[in-house]
Amino acid sequence: MALPPTRKPPVRPAGERGDILPLLVDAKVLTADQMEPVRRVARVKSLSIEQAIASLGLATEVQIAQALADSAGLPFVKINPLDLDLDVVTTAL
Repeated sequence: MALPPTRKPPVRPAGERGDILPLLVDAKVLTADQMEPVRRVARVKSLSIEQAIASLGLATEVQIAQALADSAGLPFVKINPLDLDLDVVTTAL
């Protein structure tokens, strides 16, 4: 089975590597004006950026994961726990 063509992730300056906020703005999950409030909440409440975004109600974890997968050129798959083979999962753990 052939994989779909992938899209190259945007190249970011070294200072922005690891910062997903610009990526989420590029994906239109957040606006540029929301970046600083997210950083502030993450810093003040000792939360990850993802947790700060969710706590502010700006995006869901699924929206963030979809944007990250898209930027990496990967398909996003939401796993339904009811579809898992219990024997395979328990032996793997």
